[in-house]
Amino acid sequence: MSSTPENREGCAICPTRHICTASDVSADNLASLTRCLTTTAPMNKGEFLYRANDSTHQWFVVRSGTYKSITVTAAGEEYITGFYYPGEILGLSGMAKGTFNESAVALTSATACGIDFQNLPALWDLGAGQALMRLIGERDLAEQMMRINLSQSRAEARIAGYLKLLMDRTARLGFDPTCLPTPMSR
Repeated sequence: MSSTPENREGCAICPTRHICTASDVSADNLASLTRCLTTTAPMNKGEFLYRANDSTHQWFVVRSGTYKSITVTAAGEEYITGFYYPGEILGLSGMAKGTFNESAVALTSATACGIDFQNLPALWDLGAGQALMRLIGERDLAEQMMRINLSQSRAEARIAGYLKLLMDRTARLGFDPTCLPTPMSR
């Protein structure tokens, strides 16, 4: 990993606490939750959170900024496989094989919270289990909607569908869904 999680910033001061695994955790348990995770040092645009085939023992929740995930084919073609905003999970594929399937790159100044696989039981004990399952469900739903959107034959319909999904994600963050964050280069 290019940016090793190192900072231990508290969940109690996190501006996106209301939309991540900490959302259901009582004030008494926030310090314990903070000990179960690490926050990356601030990353600049273009820095990798992790790379494909890196070994891993954790997954991430975006704390600030935006990341994209990319996959490179054997022929060297790069495909964007997702965009991740605050409160969203990335890197879950690492749980399957112990290595990441894709790479994650910061699109803006960004940070993420890393949660070790071994700390998953502690999340349940602290009251974060339901929030974690909600985040996984939201990710699954977003991926289903994206697959449906991509199956549309007309480019205009695909763009409109993507913008609608982005509006929904923006509203979930508590922002005006008519003012969309688009840090993508094209």
